[in-house]
Amino acid sequence: MPAAAPRSRRLLLVRPYRTGLLIALGALTVHTAWTLLGPLAPVMWCIGLAAFFAIGLAPLVGVFQRMRLPRPLAVAAVACTVLIALAGILLLIVPAVVEQTTQLLARADEFAASGAVDAIAADAQRFVPAALVDVRAVLDGMIAGLASGATMQTVSQGVVGAGAAIGNGVFLTTMVLVLTMYFLASGRWFRGQLVATLPRAHRRTGIRIARRVTDAVGQYFLGQLFLALLNGALSLLLLLATGSALPLLFAAVALVCALIPLIGIPLGAAIVIGAQALIAPADPVPWVTLAVWYLVYMAVEAYVIAPRVIGRTVAMPAVVVLLVTLVGGTLSGILGALLALPLVVAASASTLELRAARRERRPSRDGRRPRAGTADRMTPLASGA
Repeated sequence: MPAAAPRSRRLLLVRPYRTGLLIALGALTVHTAWTLLGPLAPVMWCIGLAAFFAIGLAPLVGVFQRMRLPRPLAVAAVACTVLIALAGILLLIVPAVVEQTTQLLARADEFAASGAVDAIAADAQRFVPAALVDVRAVLDGMIAGLASGATMQTVSQGVVGAGAAIGNGVFLTTMVLVLTMYFLASGRWFRGQLVATLPRAHRRTGIRIARRVTDAVGQYFLGQLFLALLNGALSLLLLLATGSALPLLFAAVALVCALIPLIGIPLGAAIVIGAQALIAPADPVPWVTLAVWYLVYMAVEAYVIAPRVIGRTVAMPAVVVLLVTLVGGTLSGILGALLALPLVVAASASTLELRAARRERRPSRDGRRPRAGTADRMTPLASGA
């Protein structure tokens, strides 16, 4: 007798219409989901940012709970702290930064009209062959493009577009704040629902993975935030001490850049030093002092401060961190650069916990299985590392 056909082939031959309909529905579902990714990208980014912030703030909730506060009161205390910090930034720092940004733009106009562009072009042309790149022509083209774009129509369109962008930014920021507080308050429920979808034999491992990911990402978030605040505060003090121009603006630039892992502090230092050198080229003392300070600070931060603050959360080579940050920034800009490494940290923590769980299920040489708590000792990524 002929061998029986495989089950999938028999289903295709017996019910070809149903099989074709299911394949077409599957293809249509994938196409629809792919089409909706573009319009839904801002919402997805809001959800991702809110989840990241909620996981990062979860250790603070634990700190308040260890102070004998019930969980609802601990979540409310963290929420109030975050809102007070944001209100202070909006009321105290943002107006001063906006004012100094306006001053910087005014100085840029004066700089362009003073004829100093010729000296900069001549100095830069020494390092680049004129046959390869005409620096003066490039600068003239940039200035001409800025000047030609400043018509009344483009200015009015820019004002309308800026108003719409501000409205969208306020709406998205409010959505991120609301979702963050909701995820923070309902984190245990979400984790329980996620673990409940797993088979019963894997739920214990799922609980441990969720706990490990929460600890790792939370420790990374708080550590990176602390490093950024430290860099911004020290930059502000040094800018004030050296008498540099627009200290609050450039301290804010250094703080925001320091949020980007690995390359953030050098990027912020390059922006601050370059801007100070362009603003006051005749007085090299401030920006030379800043250059020396940032060289020393980057070494101390990399080898002393960061290992103690972040610990072994980012247990991967610096080249991998750099590549992950660059890929995330290329795909999704500044948000991608900020969120790429936490995603890799979560994946690394999950992989380590899965390996530990697999080792636990294997019998040892004497025929006995390891104890339940062996995984926490075998994995190098621990919440208290």
